[in-house]
Amino acid sequence: MDIIDYELNQLNFRITQFLHTSKSDFNEEQREEISVLKLIEEIQELTYANIVDASVNVEIDIYPNFVMTASKDGLKQVFLNLFINSIDALKDKEHPRILRINSLIEANERIIRISNNGPAIASELIESIFEPFVTTKELGTGIGLYVCKKIIESNDGYMNCDSNENSTTFSIHFPKVQDEFIRV
Repeated sequence: MDIIDYELNQLNFRITQFLHTSKSDFNEEQREEISVLKLIEEIQELTYANIVDASVNVEIDIYPNFVMTASKDGLKQVFLNLFINSIDALKDKEHPRILRINSLIEANERIIRISNNGPAIASELIESIFEPFVTTKELGTGIGLYVCKKIIESNDGYMNCDSNENSTTFSIHFPKVQDEFIRV
């Protein structure tokens, strides 16, 4: 039953990605105030079976009061895709397998970083990693990161990727409103 449930969730995830890709406008989703830590913890619960199966250590360092206004469903899909991609990348790596998520504020931006210590993404792919149908996975669709980028852009942010032999990091940047502070 667990395998069936997992496979159905994977299928639902892929179908959602294709539907998002076919949308001409990513701005339709309602924005709300979101606790990033709570959302990341939700994603960790959703991917728990994958995390345990791949023996991945998840390290979360997000301010407990780090909030933002965005599409919750959209942001959830972005985090879920980045978690799954990271776990997949770590499966072929020797231990320790580490997935790190952290938040910070710098240069008037709120930044969420999702990193793993898996194999590096080839430098020639970094430039096109967010384009449709570009993938590093043998059986990947190349839709996930494209959809992630579009969702983040529709919420007034941007994404980038840095990769070397030590880690691959996806950074999600949102502008910090001038009078906005992290809630206490």
